[in-house]
Amino acid sequence: GLENFYTYNKVDFDNIKKYKDFNLDFLIPNRFQKKSEDILTRLNVDKDAKIVCIHVRDASFHNDKKRRVYRNPNIENYYETINYLLDKGYYVFRLGLVAEKKMQIFREKFFDLPYLISSSEIEFFQFYLVEKCKFFIASESGPQYLPWFKYKPTLYTNVFRFFYRTSPNINCRYTFRKVFDKKNNRYLHLKEYLNLPYKNHDVSRYDDNFSFIENTSKELLESVIEFEANHSNNKWDLTNS
Repeated sequence: GLENFYTYNKVDFDNIKKYKDFNLDFLIPNRFQKKSEDILTRLNVDKDAKIVCIHVRDASFHNDKKRRVYRNPNIENYYETINYLLDKGYYVFRLGLVAEKKMQIFREKFFDLPYLISSSEIEFFQFYLVEKCKFFIASESGPQYLPWFKYKPTLYTNVFRFFYRTSPNINCRYTFRKVFDKKNNRYLHLKEYLNLPYKNHDVSRYDDNFSFIENTSKELLESVIEFEANHSNNKWDLTNS
């Protein structure tokens, strides 16, 4: 409805109060804080460990394997990225209540939660992990909101709806999918895609004339190397471009 609301009610739209600061936060009740600490102990992870959370949207959660494949990246493309972070000394936790594939990474500091603890535990434990993590690697899915509330640096990957969920925080970065115009048999320049009509940026619609090519393993690794450097140096200034 945003398209029609803006087009036909522009005066009302302009009068909506604009907020300069989101002031987002969430609080974890004491009993869940204690339960989460117990899980961390059970997993043999020190409470001061350098934690990174990663969530990649998975078809098994909404049972949309054949319905919205363009929203579900191949988890195997993240292997190099995770191994890079493990080599840097981070503890990496994959979030998600369920997962289609168990990740084939068998290293001491990697925790594939959907195959490690119960979904009822993950429900509250993920909030605790977000609160403790150094940064978050996300894809376009519900859990990507969590790090906003704690002002956590977040790298959004495989983004295909540029205006869908825009982080309010300066310490976030996006790695977009490539957009392929099937009609004209060519990739679109970023500006060309941005200038398409609103319907092409509405998450509730999908135009079959375009393919959204997911990030390769190399692209994801390059993104996280740059992002981790920003985090380590606490340098989040943006250039004009």
